[in-house]
Amino acid sequence: MVLIMDKMIWLALALCAAVFGMVWLSLSLNNHWKQVFAGQGTPHQRRLRTFGWGALLCSALFCVLADNLSMAALVWIMLLPLSAVLVSSTLTWRPHWLKILCPPFMHARP
Repeated sequence: MVLIMDKMIWLALALCAAVFGMVWLSLSLNNHWKQVFAGQGTPHQRRLRTFGWGALLCSALFCVLADNLSMAALVWIMLLPLSAVLVSSTLTWRPHWLKILCPPFMHARP
């Protein structure tokens, strides 16, 4: 029972990291930043991309911690489109919801 719970926790963390990664990668684009924050372009484009790719890497590592390597690769590859659809749907209907997933120091212009 404990093993199943550990696996579920790692997979939940993998999903969260994948969603965060996709949010940060999308906010690194000027159009999406303007859509979410209704401002000029993003002043933190490089940082957001670094955080986004780092979160996707963490998601892959969480999948490896949850299961063996071959299954982890399959699960991670399936998490990527799921998280992309979640983020794109949110950008379409409620873009302001993504503000809460952006790191606080990036809300203000430098």
